Amino acid sequence: MRENPLVAFFVERFVFATSIFVGMVLVGLLLGLGLGVELLPRFSVPVIAISTSYPGAGPEEVAEQVSKPLEDALSTLTGVDVIGSSSTEGFSLVFVQFKQGVDVDQGAVEASQKVAAIRSTLPKDASAPVVQKFDPSASPILYLALEAPGEDLAEVLRYAERTLKPRLQLVSGVADIRLTGAPKTAIKVYLDPDRLQALGIPPLQVVQALSASALNLPLGALTEEERRLVYTLRATPRTASEVAEVLVDPGRGIRVRDVARVEEAREAPTTLNRVNGRPAVVLAVVKTPDANAVAVAQGVRRALEETSLPPGYRAEVALDTTRFIQAAVEDTVREAFLAALAVSLVVLVFLGKLNSVFSVILAIPITLSGAILLFGVLGFTYNLISLLALTVAVGIVVDDSIVVAENIDRYRRMGLGLKEAVLKGASEVSAAVAAATLSLLAVFLPISFLPGLIGQIFQQFGLGMAAAIGVSWLEALLFLTVRLAYFPDPDPPTLKEALRAALLLPKDLAWAYRRGFRTALGLLLGLGAAFLLYRQGPLHLLLLVLYPALLGLGRYLGRLLLDLAGALARLLHEATEGGVRRLTEGYARALEAALARPYLVLGLAGLAFLSVFPILPRIPFNFTPRADTGVLTATLLLPKDTPLSVSDRAARALEAYFLAHPAVERVVTTVGASATGGAQVGDPSRVQLQIVLKPKGERPDIFTLTEVFNREGKEALKDFPGADLRVLAQTGPEAGDADLQFFVTGPDREALEARVQAIVDRIAEKPYVLNVKSTLEATQRERVFVPDPARLSGTGLTPQDVAQTLRLYLSGTQAATARRSGEEYPVVVQADPLRYSGEGGLLSLPVYAPALQAFLPLGSLGRFEERPSPTLISRRNQAYAAGININLKPEAPGALQVQAELEQDLRAAGLLGDGVELVASGLGSFTEELASLAPLAFGLALVLNYLVIASQFNAWRYPLYLLLPVPLALVGAFWLTYFLGTGLDVISVLGVVMRIGLVTKNAILLLDFASRRMREKPLKEALVEAARLRLRPILMTTLTVLIISLPLLLGAGEGSEYRRPLGVVILGGMLSSTLLTLFVVPAAFFAVEGRLARKGGKG
Repeated sequence: MRENPLVAFFVERFVFATSIFVGMVLVGLLLGLGLGVELLPRFSVPVIAISTSYPGAGPEEVAEQVSKPLEDALSTLTGVDVIGSSSTEGFSLVFVQFKQGVDVDQGAVEASQKVAAIRSTLPKDASAPVVQKFDPSASPILYLALEAPGEDLAEVLRYAERTLKPRLQLVSGVADIRLTGAPKTAIKVYLDPDRLQALGIPPLQVVQALSASALNLPLGALTEEERRLVYTLRATPRTASEVAEVLVDPGRGIRVRDVARVEEAREAPTTLNRVNGRPAVVLAVVKTPDANAVAVAQGVRRALEETSLPPGYRAEVALDTTRFIQAAVEDTVREAFLAALAVSLVVLVFLGKLNSVFSVILAIPITLSGAILLFGVLGFTYNLISLLALTVAVGIVVDDSIVVAENIDRYRRMGLGLKEAVLKGASEVSAAVAAATLSLLAVFLPISFLPGLIGQIFQQFGLGMAAAIGVSWLEALLFLTVRLAYFPDPDPPTLKEALRAALLLPKDLAWAYRRGFRTALGLLLGLGAAFLLYRQGPLHLLLLVLYPALLGLGRYLGRLLLDLAGALARLLHEATEGGVRRLTEGYARALEAALARPYLVLGLAGLAFLSVFPILPRIPFNFTPRADTGVLTATLLLPKDTPLSVSDRAARALEAYFLAHPAVERVVTTVGASATGGAQVGDPSRVQLQIVLKPKGERPDIFTLTEVFNREGKEALKDFPGADLRVLAQTGPEAGDADLQFFVTGPDREALEARVQAIVDRIAEKPYVLNVKSTLEATQRERVFVPDPARLSGTGLTPQDVAQTLRLYLSGTQAATARRSGEEYPVVVQADPLRYSGEGGLLSLPVYAPALQAFLPLGSLGRFEERPSPTLISRRNQAYAAGININLKPEAPGALQVQAELEQDLRAAGLLGDGVELVASGLGSFTEELASLAPLAFGLALVLNYLVIASQFNAWRYPLYLLLPVPLALVGAFWLTYFLGTGLDVISVLGVVMRIGLVTKNAILLLDFASRRMREKPLKEALVEAARLRLRPILMTTLTVLIISLPLLLGAGEGSEYRRPLGVVILGGMLSSTLLTLFVVPAAFFAVEGRLARKGGKG
């Protein structure tokens, strides 16, 4: 066979080859040290959110006056896919989801322009809308609790703002620190309605006077002699007493204190924070998008430890989301290391020679360095997906080296010299190795460029594997060959010869004293020993006389250990060789028998493949596996009219229950707030508790605890009627309110409300549903003031004027900002609560009628009515929408199966249609995207693999034989997944697609050899001989891949739930595909090619 010129070039220029690969390893190592650490790959979602506060407004007012105008303005943006909105009390969130491929940054700029254009049409009391890109990495990674028993929380907050926050923001990678947990100080101007009426001062006149008083204007500069003076006008009040002295009516000398009571006081708390039941100020740490989450958390912890807190103050980590990330990543790295050791053992057993084993195993760090180098160049991170790629690569990248080394060893045993055996052996398999490598690249490269979120997640796995496989191919042909050509690889000693080395100590000591210490290595080690002894003291240099003895002893022990290791490797290899020879002969005889009945073999294979279809719908299909992260989220929803004090009592009852449970380590409580679109929105009826559990080995699993907490938590709340408790395991990177989330959209609210209740009742009947809630269930009784047009006539008042005055009395308005000692204090104007009580008091409040130049009581202009009101109004693409949250039981089917079954059932029951539709949201939409893209990825990989193999064999027919193992791999993968109940998800789908390249690789090795032997021998003999010669490398490559599946499958550490499904798919697919490939591919080849040959002969 002709020598491969590329192999010959690198073998002759071994220094050049060594320099290239050593340089790549060093660069990969340097780049790898700077990579970030995350749970999942970074991904971008083409969504922008526009948030607007409208204090005091109900959901309907927010929807009509804020959300709808914003939706109308944003609907003309380019590339919009979905526009939706959520309107709650005092807050509007509008989101825009763009189509794939749209530049979100440009979309955010256009959205800002559209919002600015309609700003003047929004209510004056509404805040300026804030346009933000949705950033999945903007969630806090760390929560710190700062407490000081006996100290006012406002003082604790001030210390956190002034001292602790600036110090922690200096930590590299910290983007922001958000503070909550204490009310701020404000200057309150409490209006006296009677005094206002007696003096004829409208309430708005007080607001205008205060606004006008807060001036801070530059006037200019003046030069006097050698000084330049800067002049500024500052009339900003600083204290409550200065605010009281502001003139309201300069003509009559009426001041604020004449119509109001002014005092500096704490604002009423709207939210409460506690850690393990103790009040605290909470600091939420947000990292920059490109920062290493684990490193940032560690840096913040160090900075906190180095900070000297005031006496009585205490700071602790309340919740660390990176703990699970770090543990999961460390466990994945450990499993990759174990896989590398196991692969080394397999290679040692099969090759038996230490140098060959070392040369093959060296492929692992070299090829992984190539993948890590690519990660660094593309800005990837260490995460479960990229680390799983490296783990799987450990078993795959040695395949090329094994095939090349095994063939070179075969020629060595035939008596060829080192270099000749290398050139002949490597050249003979170079084409097959290249074809196998290209078939793997044809799988991994296409899945790296799939569209959408799934493509972004697949990218790091696909490109990482492609880089490792490409480098492994180059390493096997261009650097492994160099090592095997120039380093002698003698047969290892027998055990008797190895034990004889134990008698050589005197000889080694004599060598060391005579000339050993004078060799280059001996002198270098001697200098090192002298330096270490000198550091201990000059007298210790006298011990140098013992240095030759240590050198001789080191040489003796090194040789003894290497000889014993070589003898052990020889024993294992000889024991294995006997078994492999018997297995090879048995396989050859079995294959001869199978080739006598090829159609029977193909029929059995077909039946095995068909057996997959009944079980496939029963395999759970989710976006990500349900992992035990050690954190639960308990959400308590009380009736909407519940005040903060009652919600706080309910929260304390839950805290007491959770803290008494032996599995709970810490409870972080937030009362009176909910997170909407990344912003914290006041909601006095809502309580959220983050429950941090003890380590896995000290408690039951998180799913058992979820059921217990849901059941027993309700008992703790029996004194709070209407309390709705939902305890959810945080099984992924983000905590949610439900396992499955849907939107039901309809053309109008009335039709939607009628259908949604029926849909909720229908879903609740499903046996796998734990509970189901709709956003329409939460309603509140709203007191609505109805102006009487007849009474307003002639007063000069409009309904807007009445609403503005009533808002001022009830909610108050910020008229100015006082500044003192570098701090700002809002000046808030509202009616004095001591001057009225209840609704009767409200109706008696005076409203200034400009046409009459007099005050009229509010009750003379209209009346209050009680009406039911929704707590949330949602829309999607201008249609009304209601959210449905479903929590599933642990034994429930996968999310995809539940979604499909529910939609089919609801449509059959007539609850969908006529404009009413069910739309998955949250992870449910990602699951649908994964289910639709998985067959595309599989089909694309299959087609590209076919083209690669066809080009290798220069035939359109041969690839069909080599792709036969693909469906056979699915048999084992799906059956083992079904039996073990691990299910399919975004990671295991990668494993299924990966099987295409792995199983065709073995078939290529077999058929490439057989096709060449066909020119010299009959077809049947050629196939049997190819089976004999190729079984050994096929077994080795199969075992190395199987070995890597075991740590993934058996791992029990953090994040093992993410790795186990991939291990199951690899193990099951490899077992079935290898067993069936060894018979099915030769049988199909023999049946078809033999028939064609017979037809050709007759012709």
